[in-house]
Amino acid sequence: MKPNEVIRDALYGDCCRMELILAGSIENLFERFISDFNNLRCRQGDPFYSPLVIIPNNNLKRWLNLKTAESCGIAVNIDYEFLEKGLFDMINGISSGINDEYVLLGYKHHSLDLLLIILSIIIGNKNKHLEPAQNYIRSSTNSETDINFIKLWQLSEKLAFYLREYEYQRKDMIETWQDEKLYCTDGGESSLYIKDIEEMEREIYNTIFKDESIRK
Repeated sequence: MKPNEVIRDALYGDCCRMELILAGSIENLFERFISDFNNLRCRQGDPFYSPLVIIPNNNLKRWLNLKTAESCGIAVNIDYEFLEKGLFDMINGISSGINDEYVLLGYKHHSLDLLLIILSIIIGNKNKHLEPAQNYIRSSTNSETDINFIKLWQLSEKLAFYLREYEYQRKDMIETWQDEKLYCTDGGESSLYIKDIEEMEREIYNTIFKDESIRK
């Protein structure tokens, strides 16, 4: 098993201290976790205090709740956050007003805004690069005005997820798109299909995020 990594005890009132702990098994990590967890709650002296625990996925959240309940008798009032939002909130706790300058696309209301913007771009623009999306959402009549809105919503939701991940994880791809180039240039049988899909994603992304775009 690969070493597990835990980021813990990052407290707003404790200079946002961050510690990285490595272990060969998750059970060994839990022993340290529950010890620090109990010590932290004792130091706070507040029965309503909600400790922050940063997790990579919901499976680990369920596992931690089960193990914490086994160890403590109950597992309640624990503030679980995924890495992206947890770190953003900690930085925001240090630098007041950061929300005035940055937007975290992971927040639900921002995700919905992004989804609706993508939806409006797909149905409101006549652009050859958007044709893969526009052809997909048409009903069986293949009329431009006969739209399957279930497909439109599902496609917009999926594209919002992918573009959000590209923004955070694929800086090289984003920089290529901003230069009006394609990132996936390898040949092959599926190269034309990949090219069409990437051109569609690039068009939507640049419409939203590039300088002089509707985001500004």
